[in-house]
Formats: sequence, C-alpha cells, structure tokens
Amino acid sequence: MKTQKLIVSVAIVCLLFGASGAAMADDILECDDGIIQGTRQEPLVVEGNILIEGQSCTIKDVEVAGRIEVLNAENITIVSNEVEGRILVEKSRFATIVANGARNIVVKNNELASVAANIATRTIRVNRNGVAFVKQNASLAIVCRGNIRLDSFFNQAEEESCR
Repeated sequence: MKTQKLIVSVAIVCLLFGASGAAMADDILECDDGIIQGTRQEPLVVEGNILIEGQSCTIKDVEVAGRIEVLNAENITIVSNEVEGRILVEKSRFATIVANGARNIVVKNNELASVAANIATRTIRVNRNGVAFVKQNASLAIVCRGNIRLDSFFNQAEEESCR
C-alpha cells in the first residue's frame, strides 16, 4: 500500500511540474553508458544543468532548464536539445553540435568542431578550433575567430564574422 501511494505521489508531482513519462532530473554530472537521451515524443527534462568533464558523451533529445557544459572530452555529440542557457564545448577532441536551440552556443579550443543547423537567440561563437565547420545556423550574431581551418556557409545572422 505504501508503494502504491509513493508511485501515485511521484506521478502527481511529475504531472504538476510538466514532466511526462520521461525522467526529470536536477544537475547531471556523469554520462553513464556514453549517452544522455530522451526521445522526440518524450524528451528527458533536466531542471538544472548538464556538466560533463573528461567523458565522451552523446546528449540527445533533452530539455535543459540551465546549461550544457562539456570540457576535455574525447568525443562529444550534442543533438536536438532545447537549452534555456548556453551550450559550451571546450578543449575536446571531436565536437559535434547539431540542431539545438539555446541562448548562446560557444565552441572553442577543440581539435575538430562541427556546428550545424542550430538556433541561438543571442550568439554562436566558434573560436580557436583546429578545424571548424559552421553551417546553416541562425542567430543574432555568429562569430568565428582564430580557427586554423574554417568552412562556413548558409548561416543566417544580423552580424557574422565567419567568412
């Protein structure tokens, strides 16, 4: 009987705070099994931040109330997420950031960075990467500085310095 009441209480809390069958979580600091993922129909809801350091990870179909920050990863893939704050990927080997929505997106000091089809309400910055591909993004400003090799095209921004 106590278990049934607990299950009902958890279900009511999830319904009141907008969570579906997908899990709700506070801060996520580890990338267990190399993936943090929801589904398109039921995204994983993170009420805090996703902060990963030194781990390869795929982050997909997640709604994040805070920010996503990844440092020193071998391989990071961030795809189809909605982030209220910023997405930051720094000092990683391979960084792929595709089809996300965020306030700001910052990709810097990576060996290879691919930034495509993202929408940032403020700024997308792609700085000091070895190789950077910046394609089909939309933002108020898109800034690319200090990349050793840069391929950039079909971006939409009021200000763009990625040519």
